[in-house]
Parts: sequence; structure tokens; C-alpha cells
Amino acid sequence: MQITVATWNVLHRVHAENYIEPSIVAHPDERARTLAIADRLESLGDLVALQEVSGDQLAVIRARYGARALVWSAQYPRVPHFRGGSTTSLVDPTEHLVTIVFGRPVRGSTAHTFASDPGKGYVTVELDGLLVINTHVSYGDRSAAQLGQVAAVAAAHAGPTVIVGDFNAHREAVLAGLGGVAILPPDGSLPTRPRGKGASKSPDIDHVIVHGAVGSDARVLDSTGLSDHHIVTATIEI
Repeated sequence: MQITVATWNVLHRVHAENYIEPSIVAHPDERARTLAIADRLESLGDLVALQEVSGDQLAVIRARYGARALVWSAQYPRVPHFRGGSTTSLVDPTEHLVTIVFGRPVRGSTAHTFASDPGKGYVTVELDGLLVINTHVSYGDRSAAQLGQVAAVAAAHAGPTVIVGDFNAHREAVLAGLGGVAILPPDGSLPTRPRGKGASKSPDIDHVIVHGAVGSDARVLDSTGLSDHHIVTATIEI
């Protein structure tokens, strides 16, 4: 079996406004931004893993793809809130992890929120024996235990596993916590999470990690300013 997977942190509107992200300044109309994000998804691969999905964005995705794709979502118990005055409004400000599967049967799904962070966690789907884990991991000290939980889920699966998402850490730290093999984009690729000059955090924090499978053709695709993260895709063979 060969599938193409993609991972993309699409930037929840509340987080974006709290940190005055440039992509939000460039896209003041949130409805237009959610529609533009949805427009990109079907072209990205057989399975698309999304992080920081607002309830508004999820509704657009379900309306667009619900009749011809399987859309799995997990809602966090934490609801993002504005630190100051809101410049935009969301009908549904809840936050979700979302995995979309196009044209392939899915055996089942599970979801978990990390106890150390009510706004981070993972969601799994299994297709043709391949377990795909979509995760968003906290930055800093909480990440080690969270990576350990994800690694345990992968180890408990009898078949091959691919782990994708926003890990808020550079590749070496993620591999130290998860094991497996990282599928590397070519040298000179875009950073997955661009930073300003002199920033202390890694500019490459979105990864594709495989256990018991072969990955190839990793690419970082320009998100064209719709999010603060670019899109990572890779081909997986089992």
C-alpha cells in the first residue's frame, strides 16, 4: 500500500490574534480564510492531519468534504479565549485535531488529550493496517512525557505506524522521544514554522515519523500566508 500524508497546523484564529500573527493581519476576513484553507486540503494527499482547527473551520471542512471523505475530529476541553479585545468573531471557538481520509476505508479512531495540557493531544486512525497518529505536542518541559505517550500508542500497534503533526520541537528531540525514522524534505526546503531573525525556537517543528514503514518524497509546501505554518507532505509505503 502507498499513501500520501500531509500535516498542517492551520492556526486557530484566537491564538493568531493573541500573538498578532502576520497571516491574520493579511487575512482579516476569517470566513474567507477558512474557505481558502478548505480549498487546499483535497490536493494535499490521501490523508490530511490538521492541528489548531477552530469549530468554524471544522464546520467548513465537514460541509465541503463530509459526503466524500471521512473526517475524524477530537475536541479539546480547553476553549481558546482572547486575551484582549477581539477584532474578529468566531461562531464556534472550540479547538480540534482533525484527520481527513480521502477514498480509503478507515477501521477506527481513538483520541486523547494530554493531562499536562488541555489544549494538546492526539487522534489516531487505522487504514489497511497502518496506524496514523496526528498529534500536537506542547512546547518545553511537558513535551517529553507527551512524546512518551504517543510512542506507547505506536508501540502497542502490531503493524506499521506513521506519526505526524506539530511537535513544537526540532527533529532530533522528537526522534529521541518517539524513535522511528523521520522523512526528511530536501535541503533548502522552506522551514515548517518560519521564525524571525535571531529566534531561539526551531523553524522546523512539523514532522513525519515512521515505524515499520518506508517514507519518501517529503516536501514542505507554501501555505501562502494562510497560517504561520507551512504544509509537510510525504509518501508512505507498507
